[in-house]
Amino acid sequence: MDDEAAIRSTLAVLLKQMGLQVLLAENGMEALDVLRTHGATVRLLLTDLMMPRMGGISLLREARRLAPHVAVIATTGLYDSTEIQQLAPLGVNEILRKPFTSDDMMKAVKRCLEGARR
Repeated sequence: MDDEAAIRSTLAVLLKQMGLQVLLAENGMEALDVLRTHGATVRLLLTDLMMPRMGGISLLREARRLAPHVAVIATTGLYDSTEIQQLAPLGVNEILRKPFTSDDMMKAVKRCLEGARR
């Protein structure tokens, strides 16, 4: 989930190249709709923390209720340690600080998905 179309499409291409099926959301409300519809099959939630309409923290709180099994990668351009500290209790598996490389993302995805299989 990201509100920037270019980031969404770039990440979708990268994830598809990794052999993953991708469901896209432009904002937190859309992401929750995706989880309500496909939550049983979703293994990984990738979200930006700074989003219009519903920020990443609010999304993650609700996502944990809907799909507690889902691994989470949060991306952020913020370096505010207070906000970052809020992520641990929400079960965030990986935090990628922007700008990140495609290699950073691929490694984070692999770590999350390997951890989910255990």
